[in-house]
Amino acid sequence: MSEEDTNLAFEQWCREEGDAIADEIRDSMKASSSVLNVDDGSHAVWHEGNLGLLLVLPFEHAMAFAVEHENDDVATNPVHNYIFNTISNLVLRATNIMDFPDDPSEWQDWADDFGED
Repeated sequence: MSEEDTNLAFEQWCREEGDAIADEIRDSMKASSSVLNVDDGSHAVWHEGNLGLLLVLPFEHAMAFAVEHENDDVATNPVHNYIFNTISNLVLRATNIMDFPDDPSEWQDWADDFGED
């Protein structure tokens, strides 16, 4: 099969099946965009203009966090630092994909528009 035949066959497949599959995937992603699943680990999702964060910690980390808090020395404790860094990275990665206006005074208008479909 020549490259041209392959391209024609692919274009035909896209018309007959590919676009429907892409639409189904897009609809599925949109329907589950607000779902935060513990099995997926720590992650962030956008839903209707809001950023949801899920931080998944093993039992030991959660207990160490509580001990660090009880000792009232959160600034130098590794689990607190880990959690803060993880949350920071999730927020930064989620906002890196956004096309923010250059002028910060326009951010609220942009945020208001972002949640609209």
